[in-house]
Amino acid sequence: MKNSLLDYMEKRLHPEINQTGSTVGSLPVITLSRQYGCPAKKLAANLTLALNKVQIVHENKPKWNWIGKEILEESAKSLKIEAKEVREAVANESSLINDLLQSFTHKYYPTEVKIKKTIAEVIRLNAEKGNIVIVGRAAAAICRDIPNSLHIRLVAPKDWRIHHVAKEYNLTLEEASKRIADIDHKRDLLLQFYIGKKADETLFDVIFNYMTTSEEEIIQAVIKVLQVRKMLPGS
Repeated sequence: MKNSLLDYMEKRLHPEINQTGSTVGSLPVITLSRQYGCPAKKLAANLTLALNKVQIVHENKPKWNWIGKEILEESAKSLKIEAKEVREAVANESSLINDLLQSFTHKYYPTEVKIKKTIAEVIRLNAEKGNIVIVGRAAAAICRDIPNSLHIRLVAPKDWRIHHVAKEYNLTLEEASKRIADIDHKRDLLLQFYIGKKADETLFDVIFNYMTTSEEEIIQAVIKVLQVRKMLPGS
């Protein structure tokens, strides 16, 4: 049952994959996953700027862009619901396995699963355009089969993240700790939803410790990896 269920969800989430396993699009895709408290939006914006500087002499190729919350907005528009409802569905950890089993029978397709499937479709559509950095939303799980992709994970010790979140949102250390535990848990469940099992660090290609690695070091390291993999000019 487990393999059949995963095969079914794979076909529903990735209908563009043919029998040989090839995918649409050849331009690079980068996903940024992070533990809560590791800033990713600023990193994505600056990484995009740096990638475009490297690629500036190749005018025939599209510019790099990055997306994050826009994924939820596009999903909401597609479903004709409010973005708030999409956020709530993503955060909802109830009845996950039951929803999957019910969708497998074709007899019932709950709103929560439909929303998460739409998010996956929006992410895939953006990924297939290439030259894009996708922040969060379990994009690593959704795009893991795309050959020309790089999946990055940002981590940091919990104490470091607690102090960062407390300062950023004016919370007590206890409040920050609870928020981190709650959001990390929900993000783990979202990854689990898309891959059908508990995710581990092997889902990612590169892991950076945000406490000991600067933003500039991360950006330069990512560019070097892309060049070595011949995913970026200069390789």
